[in-house]
Amino acid sequence: MHAYFVKCEEVIRNTDGSIKELHCTYDPETRSGSGFNARKPNGNIHFVEASTAIPAKFNLFEPLMVDSDGDRKLEDRLNPNSWNTLHGFVEFSLKDTLPEEKFQFVRTGYFSADYDTKKGNLVFNRTVELKSSYK
Repeated sequence: MHAYFVKCEEVIRNTDGSIKELHCTYDPETRSGSGFNARKPNGNIHFVEASTAIPAKFNLFEPLMVDSDGDRKLEDRLNPNSWNTLHGFVEFSLKDTLPEEKFQFVRTGYFSADYDTKKGNLVFNRTVELKSSYK
C-alpha cells in the first residue's frame, strides 16, 4: 500500500542456495494512492519489516455448526475449522496493544485483541473476515 511497482531483476544466492540479495527496480510513476491508474499490478505483497516485527497469535473463528439439519447428530454437524490458531508477526507499532483494541489487518479481516493480550504476548481474535468463503 502506498508503494511503487517493484520488479525483481536478479537474484543473488549464497553457495548453499539461500537468497543473499535481490536486485530490483521500481517505477517512480506508479506510487499507490498518487492517482496513477494507467495499469494494474499482477499482485500485491504485504509484509512486516523483519528486524522490528513482533510475534503474535491469531485465533481464526468460523461458525460452530456446518448446518442446522436437526436430523443429524450434533457431533456430525460440528465445523472442524470453527477455531484455528496461527502464529505470525505484526508491526512493532502494536507492541503496546491492550485487550479489546480493534484492528483491520490488510486483506485478512477485522481483529480484536484478546483478553490474554499483554506486553510480550499479543493475541488477536478475528471477528470478521474481509472475504468469507464459508458456505
